[in-house]
Amino acid sequence: MADGDLGGRPGGLERRSFDARVLTGESPLARARRVVVAVAPAVMRWVGQQLGTLSRISARPAARARMASANTIRRQPMVVRVLLVPLASLFVAMGVALQITSGLGVGPGDMVASGLSAATGLSFGSAAMLMSGTLALIATALGRPPKMGTLVNVALIALLIDLFLPLVAIEGGYLSRLLHFGVGLWSVGLGIGCLLHARLGIGTHEALSLAISDHTGIAVGHVRRSQELSLLALGLVLGSQFGIGTFLVALFIAPVISAGTATVGKALTTLATTFDVPEIDAHVADISF
Repeated sequence: MADGDLGGRPGGLERRSFDARVLTGESPLARARRVVVAVAPAVMRWVGQQLGTLSRISARPAARARMASANTIRRQPMVVRVLLVPLASLFVAMGVALQITSGLGVGPGDMVASGLSAATGLSFGSAAMLMSGTLALIATALGRPPKMGTLVNVALIALLIDLFLPLVAIEGGYLSRLLHFGVGLWSVGLGIGCLLHARLGIGTHEALSLAISDHTGIAVGHVRRSQELSLLALGLVLGSQFGIGTFLVALFIAPVISAGTATVGKALTTLATTFDVPEIDAHVADISF
């Protein structure tokens, strides 16, 4: 037998053996595939449950506040409420900018703005303002016009995101970018907490959900879930950032909002005690949003 044949047989046998293992499901790759196929349905169900929770929390600020903590929302003097709006915009814009620059993906609510920015060349802030303005116009046409606090918040967030993006750029490994993203997520939670305590308007997403619910009779939670999924799909089509960060926001935004709202409430109580500013205790269910 030729030397070439002797030298080639082990390799050929090894290849045939590997092919046989793949066909019979014995290779590590095949085993891993079976595990993924078995686990994927359970994971998808869990993700769906978490997204459902996110939709319920986002559907209406009062409901979201109740889930955060009934005792953390108190009536504040008007000057405090007004000051909380730009502070909320600052925190949210900083958080979104940190998420974008981490490169791990943006949250579902920001995917359309990210996609518009990628497709049109607009800055992220301009795309976010365009999207929010469109949602506000539709909500207004359906009988749910946004309040002044909402409009101010939208405009400030759009401007501040573009301001922060070059300032918070990061270069580093995966762990440092994950930490970067986590700080951004916490910042968004604090910003939404400030907005809830300000009680000067709801978000454009919430306004549109309520308007559609008013006209169709469909429960707000169902409307919000459909709305979020539609926006997520549109963002993907437009070329939005998408990654592990998208799922992190979807899964953890609810507890982060709760913690952020509680933190802002404690800070306001401390300030009121320190500077002898009167507070009117009020259960959140009695507060009109």
